[in-house]
Amino acid sequence: MGVTPYVTRRELPGAAASAKLGVRRPAAAPATPPAAGGAAQGTSAPPRRQSARSGAPEELRRMLASRDEGAPKAPATPVSPQPSRPATAPASASTERFRLAVLVCAGRLWIEELGDGAIAREQVDLVSAIGRALMHPKESAAARVGQFDWPMHQNGQLDLGADEAAASLQGYLGRQLDDHQCVAAFCLGQGAHARIKGLMLPCATVVLPSTRELLENPLRKRELWELLTQS
Repeated sequence: MGVTPYVTRRELPGAAASAKLGVRRPAAAPATPPAAGGAAQGTSAPPRRQSARSGAPEELRRMLASRDEGAPKAPATPVSPQPSRPATAPASASTERFRLAVLVCAGRLWIEELGDGAIAREQVDLVSAIGRALMHPKESAAARVGQFDWPMHQNGQLDLGADEAAASLQGYLGRQLDDHQCVAAFCLGQGAHARIKGLMLPCATVVLPSTRELLENPLRKRELWELLTQS
């Protein structure tokens, strides 16, 4: 083991009793024959020294092993568990999704929330009829139907939050108002009004009953005309 043993001459007070070890004399090494072409005949190489490791008795090994077993061991440091990180929700989970029908008729922009369905032909005809009544006796073309879908793409690396949706919708409606020279924006239903509320549009905004509500309950047309005459 390469450990030099030491033996006490006398017992020290308070010290553990040490085992008395005997010293084993190393055996004489056999003479090494001279190498061919080496030293002269009659001379021999000096014997190798015996390592203290080879002469270490078995009692020393047992003493060292018992000392290691009796020594107090340092308490193991408790490893605190690492707090688990919450899983990051995908970008699509927080993306707001909506669809708006955007119609141009009688110099106005008509906006209605679609939900998961599509605008029906009866709804388009109703907007055209209201537009003709507003433009009478002038001639008015049929309503032109457009649609705004959000999100406009499925790229999760880009911002698809509420702020980006409002900015995109404002830009789209602003282009429609400018291209068709609309004088007002009609929100057909509270859902459409909630979508454009807070947007900076360059025209007046009027909240009207939705076309679905007017078709399901024709009595609400009186409410519609009162709102139109006040606007």
